[in-house]
Amino acid sequence: MAVSSRVVAILGAGPNVGNKVAERFTAAGYKVAVVSRSGKSIPTTIAALSLSADFTNPKIVHGVFEEVRKKLGEPSVVVLRIAESVHPFFKK
Repeated sequence: MAVSSRVVAILGAGPNVGNKVAERFTAAGYKVAVVSRSGKSIPTTIAALSLSADFTNPKIVHGVFEEVRKKLGEPSVVVLRIAESVHPFFKK
């Protein structure tokens, strides 16, 4: 099956790694949707869509994907960069 949608959704997109990932996908011709807590971590020159979401509430995930589908189309790639916990090594 051929992939016709060149849309990437980057969940948990921060200003460092998320920004670089968004830049690479934009350069490759993808429409980029970034989702972060603030909704403002990636410049609009890189991302076609920037959304705010707190993924500590799993009930919002469906709504986030619906918004991406409605505005850009079905994501053919999803990058998950959500981290909620800290490894015990770093708590010392």
